[in-house]
Amino acid sequence: QAIALAEALLARLPADVEVRQWLAIAYQIWGRALITEKQFPKARIYLKKALKTDPDNKALWSEVQQDFQRLGV
Repeated sequence: QAIALAEALLARLPADVEVRQWLAIAYQIWGRALITEKQFPKARIYLKKALKTDPDNKALWSEVQQDFQRLGV
């Protein structure tokens, strides 16, 4: 639900940096949850979406890098 809400907000406010950050974090959290559920291909998709959505967020890159290590990437 968080992803759907953030995607809808981004569609309405495409220039809003905070909305972009929220969406990226939602993607990353969902990717991490998918790793826990051993749904690795889906997790990889959402982690990549997180980085693409907010490519300048260094903290996010660090978190996603750790998640990719859990995936064995």
